[in-house]
Amino acid sequence: MCALSLGSNSMAQETKIYNPSGKQLTNRSFRSSHKSVDNIIFDNAKKAINSEDNELFTVTINLEYDPELFWDNDGVSLINYDNETNPFFYCWDIGDGICQGEVPTGTYDIIATFRGSTTDYYVIKEQVDIDSDLSLTININEADNLITTNNFDPDGNLLKHGLGHWDEVTGEWITDEESEIIATAVLNLLYIKDFGTFETTGCDFIGEMDTEEMRTCPLNIYVNDVSNHFVFAQSRITFTNDASKSYCSWFSTDDVNNGIRENNANNYIQYESSYLFTPYGLTQDGYGKEITLWNFDKKNRASQFSYADLHYEPKQGEVFHNEIWVNVPDADPYCNEIKLFLNESYADYDGLVTNNWSGEEYTDMIGWTIGMPVLFQDGEPIIINMGHHRFSNGGFIQLNNLYNNNSMNNQLLPYPEPYSYTIEKIQGFINDNCPINALKIQTYENNDQMKLDITNYFVGRFGETRWCNEGTTAITKFNGTEVDMESFTPDNKGTYEITVTNPNIEVDGLPGHNTTTVYFDQNQEDMTPPSIEMLHFKNGNGEITDRFATNADGIIEFYASDFDYHYYPDMWNGLFEVKPVEIHVEYAPYNTDNWTELTVEEVPELFQEPGWGYFYRGSLAGVTGQAEKGWFDLKFRLEDAAGNWQEQVVSPAFRIDDLAITGINEITQARHNDDNTIYNIAGQRMNGDINSLPRGIYIVGGKKIVK
Repeated sequence: MCALSLGSNSMAQETKIYNPSGKQLTNRSFRSSHKSVDNIIFDNAKKAINSEDNELFTVTINLEYDPELFWDNDGVSLINYDNETNPFFYCWDIGDGICQGEVPTGTYDIIATFRGSTTDYYVIKEQVDIDSDLSLTININEADNLITTNNFDPDGNLLKHGLGHWDEVTGEWITDEESEIIATAVLNLLYIKDFGTFETTGCDFIGEMDTEEMRTCPLNIYVNDVSNHFVFAQSRITFTNDASKSYCSWFSTDDVNNGIRENNANNYIQYESSYLFTPYGLTQDGYGKEITLWNFDKKNRASQFSYADLHYEPKQGEVFHNEIWVNVPDADPYCNEIKLFLNESYADYDGLVTNNWSGEEYTDMIGWTIGMPVLFQDGEPIIINMGHHRFSNGGFIQLNNLYNNNSMNNQLLPYPEPYSYTIEKIQGFINDNCPINALKIQTYENNDQMKLDITNYFVGRFGETRWCNEGTTAITKFNGTEVDMESFTPDNKGTYEITVTNPNIEVDGLPGHNTTTVYFDQNQEDMTPPSIEMLHFKNGNGEITDRFATNADGIIEFYASDFDYHYYPDMWNGLFEVKPVEIHVEYAPYNTDNWTELTVEEVPELFQEPGWGYFYRGSLAGVTGQAEKGWFDLKFRLEDAAGNWQEQVVSPAFRIDDLAITGINEITQARHNDDNTIYNIAGQRMNGDINSLPRGIYIVGGKKIVK
């Protein structure tokens, strides 16, 4: 038979609405497909074959199938594994079910793919020798081995959508059987061992289904008899009507039993997180959640799919609790090359969005925060802080083509191990901090014109990337004079000073802000200002937190470098050269300008290219003075050899309880009681008993308790 593994896709060439009931519940239902072989992406655009040194032979393939029920993605794929320069060839659809193309002599696997509304058919001819013109027929009926999927929840129950039907008389949808499952996103992947991901196809199932078979959301596969060189995979994201709970599962045909892939309920890992709505978000109704699954093959190529759940209704409180159950094998026991990477995102307000194709404006969730990325490797969930290398609410991984051999695929850059940790090391809520601005500036000359691209990446303590930055302002000075960047087009090179302020921040009831100012001179060979990439704090136990009982328990760590941008017009792309930078760090009591130097040292062995650069570490043991509620601000000053600089204020940045002017001391006096009522250190009354609360510092009966 065959074998199964996991994959996904963000680029949909074929789109088909799947709505079995005819009930239009959402515009997110879709059917998509995507071919991705080696470092080349084919999106239904013909590719010229460069084979000057080889005689070409014509391959003609006649496809036999019912075009009313299936479509064939415009052609047939051929792979020559011995051809390292160009292993992938294509026979294009020339009409009437005939596909034709030219290939050099060699041995090929020939792959014909047919799509139904909720079924994928593969007919694969293995190791076909081509040394002359070839004509063959491929019939869809050759794919007679069914591979289907049973997806169970942690209690061993089959996950099924509700059942309903359309009443033709009343013109209404009638619910026959309810279910907590409201949406399932399914993705099939064809993986070729020792070669990598070849193709992914996806389908979303929304709401109630109109047949018993469709309730389990089958995205079935039919395939002819093939060797286990071909691994078919499937991954699923299932949402319940309670937006705080969802399931993610992974399946492989290497472990298929009688044509059925099933997950083991005992293999589920429970992953929980809590997201704090922003100050602006708390003034708005509505919220949203999105889960994205990335799949990385042996060549670190990534495919991706996701599903979003949006709720236009009042928030239930300041914090959104999220529960994800993930079912993945302890390791990929067959290929040992597929890695699963989960990304969760949250939205806490909406706004007007413009359709890129029609130009039409509509309301959608825009206040997104991308949560902590989680890599499931050998059955162990690991939090990875990738900083600005993740962007948009889908959590897409930013890549630099020049670092990845000009690949057009999304690739997992080598992630920084000092910023990776297990889930239990996280102490606190997502968004409950003032982020840094990992500001990226690309200033370069192209066709005798100066180009300037500026992107703000607001990155929190755990690696969350905030796009919920309502109210952010930017002031730009060119050669010392303030200009309006919306309409400003300089005639010459010059100096820029740009100040960006993000005020949509509140920590422990204290209004916060990130203010970042950069200066750079385009007349210099190096015209890119330095940047800070990541910042986190941790205590003596290695837990990631910015709240400490004493100053001796706090450690600061961050990446910062001079990222000198170089643009290559022939590549339509550029890269950042990593250079040393002069670092100066200061702290001050919250909302004051009483700055004191904070000593940090470079840790050379943790230097890491291309994404992060130089690593710095310091102790908070020398922090003195008193601050409101124990909170202190940080100021970073970075300057490169060319005189370009950045100054960034993070307010508030970290808390030391023993240095609090207010907070614990006042709470102890004002909240002293005999009934063991629980308060946090901000004086807020907490519900439940101490055992049900997250880790932190609490006041119980007038006494401080560290949990």
